[in-house]
Amino acid sequence: MEFKVFQKELELQSRGWIPTFHDVTSEIIHIVEASGVKNGTVTIASHHTTCSVMVQECSHDIDSFELEYLQHDLLDIMRKMIPDFAEEHQYRHPGPIHTQFGRYVNEPGDYTSMNTDGHLRSVFFGRSEAMTIKDGVLDGGEFAHVYFVDWDHVRARHRQLNVTVMGTTEDVGDRKWNGGETINTLHKFTDEEKADFDWSRLMQTLVVKLTDVTPETMRKVEKTIREVAPDSDAEVKSYAETFRSLYDPTRQMKRTYTLGALFALLIAVIGLISYVRDENYRRSAEIAVRKVNGAQSSEIVSMLVTDILKVAVFAVIIGDAGAWLVAHYWLQQFPVKIALNPLFFIIADIVVLAIVVSVIVIGSLKIAHTNPVESLKNE
Repeated sequence: MEFKVFQKELELQSRGWIPTFHDVTSEIIHIVEASGVKNGTVTIASHHTTCSVMVQECSHDIDSFELEYLQHDLLDIMRKMIPDFAEEHQYRHPGPIHTQFGRYVNEPGDYTSMNTDGHLRSVFFGRSEAMTIKDGVLDGGEFAHVYFVDWDHVRARHRQLNVTVMGTTEDVGDRKWNGGETINTLHKFTDEEKADFDWSRLMQTLVVKLTDVTPETMRKVEKTIREVAPDSDAEVKSYAETFRSLYDPTRQMKRTYTLGALFALLIAVIGLISYVRDENYRRSAEIAVRKVNGAQSSEIVSMLVTDILKVAVFAVIIGDAGAWLVAHYWLQQFPVKIALNPLFFIIADIVVLAIVVSVIVIGSLKIAHTNPVESLKNE
């Protein structure tokens, strides 16, 4: 039996302003006939990385874009999955090095590399197809046509399609398997097979829908499972309980962070009290002079609050930025996540600033009401 390999190349011209679908069915049929191969395969492969080969039904109807209806439907779907390259930096590719390489190989301009959509679509469909040859005839039925698809619509391109025919020039005899009997792949288990099979080995998780989830119904479900699979170590849980258990580590982490935050706040308040006391002592002479010159106690307290509050507000803004970044990246681990509401940050800021102001006011009342003469004596 003689084995033969026959190769030919097809030269094609694409339009450029829209992806081009070349119907090369008749050319493939003629190449198969010219090869002399009676039984084998023909491989149709693209030479280009922005092109594909596909075997699909001929739609016959042509629209104003000179595309078959099925082709335009396919193009619409691909545009939703992989949008047309419409603006620079829409995709990562091409980068600066690749663009420079395009200049090195004498591409007419940098715009020619803006065909990332064509490369991605080519990956989806593949660059080759193989078809069967039976008794010298391409086995494509009445509707199947061979299309060479050029996804690159940046410019009109000259394209090459490689066709390789491989097979024998002789007959292969009866090719029907098992006399042509239809194979039943939709096998149904018989009653005997169902009775003998240990189904518990296949069931790692069994979902039971109940109209009323109560401890009583849960016990009934567990009892039924024990009767069907007495050797199993099944554990019955409600969906709500199972769902809650998935987030036990998250809740534990939340409690740990909350305790840590409260402890940090307590330390900060203690530090603030010490700072206010030290600041009042350091500025006691200044405060005494201001009171001698007619400053009221409320004005003294307001001055001290304002001075410290300037630093506190800046610290709160920095804290908000850090908290937002941490919360944003932490929420990425959840499939369903809440939006970061600015109101939460504002409320937290108000509480923190209220604590700061309260500590300053309480710590400053004594120095504000102290006799200025006593303060000046101690200097």
